[in-house]
Amino acid sequence: MDKYPFLENINNKTMNFYFDKERSRRAHPGNAVFTVGRDEYLPIPKSESDSSQNLYNQNAGY
Repeated sequence: MDKYPFLENINNKTMNFYFDKERSRRAHPGNAVFTVGRDEYLPIPKSESDSSQNLYNQNAGY
């Protein structure tokens, strides 16, 4: 443990408690919804637009 001195006070019981709590959490919001007309468009990064030789056009409003 000399390589990671901050881990000296962490034991199996503590880590297992943490993992048990985290395991029960959702990785995404439970109330997420897809909204037609809004969520299917994302901004195109400027670097991609610049290097695309006019293949990509920025979405209106971005």
